[in-house]
Amino acid sequence: MKLIVGIDFGTSTTVVRYKEEGTDVIKPIKDADGVSDIIPSAIFRVDGQNQTLYGCGALNAKTGGMQGELITNFKMGLLDVNPEERRIKEAYIEEFFTYIYKQFWNQTRGIRYDSMDVYVSVPAKWDTDAREVMKRTVKKAGFGENIICENEPTAAAYTMLHQHLNDFQKTKMLTVQKPMHVFMLDMGAGTTDIVIFRLKVDSEGRVATDNVLSYPTRDNRTLCGGREIDSILYNYILESLVKGTGKSKEELEQWGIYSVDKAKSWKDKYLSYRLKDNITIDTPNDFLPFLKMSGVSTQQALQMIRFNRQIFENETKEHWLELYKLIESAVAIYKEKYGKEVKGAEDIDLLFLTGGHSQWYCIPNLFNGEGINGYIGKDVNNGQGIVKALNFKKLREEPWRMFGDALPHECVATGLCLQDSNIKITTPTANNVWVRLTVNEQSSDYIQILRVGDLLPVQNKQSLEVTLSRNLVFGDCNFNITIELYTGENIETANRKILKLRQDENSVLGALIVAIMVLPIFFPVNYKFKINLCVDALEDGTLDVSGDCMMDNRENTRKEFSLKDMQEV
Repeated sequence: MKLIVGIDFGTSTTVVRYKEEGTDVIKPIKDADGVSDIIPSAIFRVDGQNQTLYGCGALNAKTGGMQGELITNFKMGLLDVNPEERRIKEAYIEEFFTYIYKQFWNQTRGIRYDSMDVYVSVPAKWDTDAREVMKRTVKKAGFGENIICENEPTAAAYTMLHQHLNDFQKTKMLTVQKPMHVFMLDMGAGTTDIVIFRLKVDSEGRVATDNVLSYPTRDNRTLCGGREIDSILYNYILESLVKGTGKSKEELEQWGIYSVDKAKSWKDKYLSYRLKDNITIDTPNDFLPFLKMSGVSTQQALQMIRFNRQIFENETKEHWLELYKLIESAVAIYKEKYGKEVKGAEDIDLLFLTGGHSQWYCIPNLFNGEGINGYIGKDVNNGQGIVKALNFKKLREEPWRMFGDALPHECVATGLCLQDSNIKITTPTANNVWVRLTVNEQSSDYIQILRVGDLLPVQNKQSLEVTLSRNLVFGDCNFNITIELYTGENIETANRKILKLRQDENSVLGALIVAIMVLPIFFPVNYKFKINLCVDALEDGTLDVSGDCMMDNRENTRKEFSLKDMQEV
């Protein structure tokens, strides 16, 4: 048995998932606390002690006031142009991955496996050198020899396709070898990466991406990460406290009542969710005791730091404007590079939003024409005429084409584990189908077994039980079984196909008649006759019929039949 392991090493968090080959059950590797399955990418050196903490332990030590050095953002060091700085960051990465492997080994040592494939995500823009560093680091940590670097957009595409497969197929968007142009916005804590690519699924269900553009390039220092929002929130709240209490920024910072880390925690736990539901947020509870001690009334304290969508979008407008410039530049470059296939934003088929920062309620507004703060990503009149925003025509007309992951931090790691799970493309049926069963003159209702858009293959089972009375000497012992199939828009105009079970001496019914002849034959006898029908709508739309029938629920009279036992009339 082989293990498939996916490692998404991020700027602020690392996610590790694994599964057994051939299954779809993906399991998490948790941090040393046994609770968190998203591990902070952090190292903490304790002052005066030969002790180093990692993950949740590192962050808890820092927030708990322990003296020492918190080391974060070392992933970004792989892009550093200074060789010495890059070497230091590589050492941090190797140390952190050694810790990750320890957690992996502790949590999987009871599993018997013969081999292991380890997939590690890397930004699509990373060059060969950076990828080799990752492979070498993961290998040295203990994960074995078979280390594969996979582009983040490809991994994310696997997750999105698996999660939303039915949606793609019901709309007939996903068919074999049909190209789709995807805009992926991956917004992490440190940076925002845009990847535009063409995606296809082959007849074997393998996902392929080509015509890949990753933007901004490695030498572009534009970040647009989640930490920028944290800093904006921190400054807004600090200024509100200064204005409301009369204290200086220096006093407030010295008292330690607020920090960028606390701003991030408040954002993650409350702000982003409340704004998504369009709820106004008052002063965080953490500040109320301090504000009351400063002589501020409860009512004033509650209203001192107020957030709603309008305030949020106004305070963060420069951030979103910078992001939209990245989006415009990426589309322009992609059009220039692949203009024969893509005219521009109007040809983008899908939007994938990955990374925790991409889940802000306002992100889709940059693509659907509604805009942020009244003008970013929206057609506006500047007094001299209409300034047009990018026209993501398909996304505007059909918002369901914009997909955010329910668990954005896990999207890439999950996709890495799905590398051996091919996409099974099914076909939506183009017709409604009804069935009716008749035994002699007793019929079932018309039962709809397929609706337009149902994904093939589909199996539907129906039963009919009737009571028949026959004198086996003087009465007719024949059983006339008819199966009617109706295919079309509605049952009144549908095409009808009638199937009858044959009654020759070698048929199913012939065998049934012989089976009941052992009963008394001179008196009318009531028989319970039951037929179970199974209709299979195959992948090509063909209908296959099979089933069984029996007398008086007696197993020794059960006879199976299939389409070859029937004749069309």
